[in-house]
Amino acid sequence: MQKSQTKRIPKPDERLVDTLERARCQVCRHAFNLDEQQQVFVKAMKDKGQPFMMIECPYCGTSTQYVDSRDIQVSPQEQSGAYRCPVAQCSGWVEWIADTPAFLGCGECGSQWYHEAALQREISQIVARYAYRAACYEKTHTAWAPAPLEQHPEDYEARVEQEAMDTGTEQVRG
Repeated sequence: MQKSQTKRIPKPDERLVDTLERARCQVCRHAFNLDEQQQVFVKAMKDKGQPFMMIECPYCGTSTQYVDSRDIQVSPQEQSGAYRCPVAQCSGWVEWIADTPAFLGCGECGSQWYHEAALQREISQIVARYAYRAACYEKTHTAWAPAPLEQHPEDYEARVEQEAMDTGTEQVRG
């Protein structure tokens, strides 16, 4: 007998407000407790000094920037649409990180772009390498824009895992 594939949504526990184990989704705005895998990921990234990371919301299923619930002065920006990360073998999301200085960053692979032109170049390069990725972006006459989620291939994550490893070694990509 197979286990159910549905995710269990952890019930919020007010005792966790002062820990790294609680977050709020930037998309649907639900507060939630991180599951064990997310807690391990967040702790490891915080220990490395990574200033941002992306986690999956158990309510709406979208990737959202992790914001420590203890940082009450932090007010996550509403996500209207996010770019898929243009780094090979990364299916993460690129978000605006209102840090000093502000930048665009992927919480999955840690890539950072301090200039939108550099992100746009990488999107063009990844689309040229892997044509299926074009469904995640909409080309205007001047730039790439995020495509609606319903346009992304259903097997996107599985296809990204099959890509050749990115050879770049720097997290700051432009």
